[in-house]
This record gives sequence, C-alpha cells and structure tokens, in this order.
Amino acid sequence: MHSKLAVPVLLAAAVIIAGVVPVRSLAQQPGDANVPLHASNRADDQRVTDQIRKALASDDALSPAAKSVEVAINEQMVVLRGAVSSVDDKERVETIAGQYAGARQVDSELTLRDGGDAATHHLAVRPNS
Repeated sequence: MHSKLAVPVLLAAAVIIAGVVPVRSLAQQPGDANVPLHASNRADDQRVTDQIRKALASDDALSPAAKSVEVAINEQMVVLRGAVSSVDDKERVETIAGQYAGARQVDSELTLRDGGDAATHHLAVRPNS
C-alpha cells in the first residue's frame, strides 16, 4: 500500500522543487556572476536602456555590429554584450553607455569579431551624479 503512494509523492515533490529552484538562463554562462538573469522592469531602468540603444543606433561613427549590441540593466548595473568590429567601437559603446548610466556600473562583455583581446568583463564604476 505504501509503494503505491511513494511514486505520486515523489513526483509531487519533484514538481514542487522544480518550481522553486531557479533555472539558469541560456544567455547566462557559468561564471557570469555579474550578469543579470533578467532585465529590469523598472520604468527608470527601461528609460535608460532605451536612451543607450537610441544613442548607439544614431551614432554614425559606430559600425552596424556596435549599434546592435545587447544592453540590459538590472540591480544598478548596465550590461553590454555582443561582438564589435574594433577596439574603437568597443570604447565608444562603453563611453555612450557610461554617459547615460548615472550611478550605475557599466559591465562591458563586448568582444572583437576577429577574436582579438577586447578586455571582456571590464567593469567601469560610475560615480554618483
């Protein structure tokens, strides 16, 4: 009689545990402790994200790759991800993000398309304004 109850109880426990244990996002890789799992839904964070994206898209000095980098904000951090064409693009994207970041930190995970050293995980701290 107990064995008939054991299977449903174990299945129920597995379902409950699966709902509690966070599932790692495909975008986050092991070791990415500073990378937010989900972008913020706060209105201010979304406004800053939109400002950075618009500034990147309208900058004629940036390559198409640099204009399309991923920008996310979570927990007082602006995260930049993607591959850019040059070190100049990388530095320009980081500078533009810093102009809108305010007191947020900018975590640049930008890489160079040709595989050169783009100094990934460069963390720039922005002072309070």
